[in-house]
Amino acid sequence: MLIKIVAFIFIIFIGSKILRKFKEKSLGFSALVIWLLVLCAVLVTAFEPHISDSVAHLMGVQRGTDVAFFLSILGLFYAIFRLYSKIDLVDKDITRLAENISIELHKKNRQE
Repeated sequence: MLIKIVAFIFIIFIGSKILRKFKEKSLGFSALVIWLLVLCAVLVTAFEPHISDSVAHLMGVQRGTDVAFFLSILGLFYAIFRLYSKIDLVDKDITRLAENISIELHKKNRQE
């Protein structure tokens, strides 16, 4: 019973943050849908754990928790990939900006 209460409080807390970010336009519609689906899956799994076992058996796994861990790890790898890609873009932008500033300063110093 405690896990159900904790899961419900977690879902309400995270769900309100997600909806606030969507209203502030800092979260896209597709991300909103994905997060809401994940939160619904967590809520359903917390209140009806036998459903995750049914999904596990369909996937050829013994327990629902194994599927949850597997999907969580896949999600984390995807998130790390996305973060790495964004960091790489920011790094390239900073390098380009530094080069442009250096060129402008060099031109300015030559004119003086």
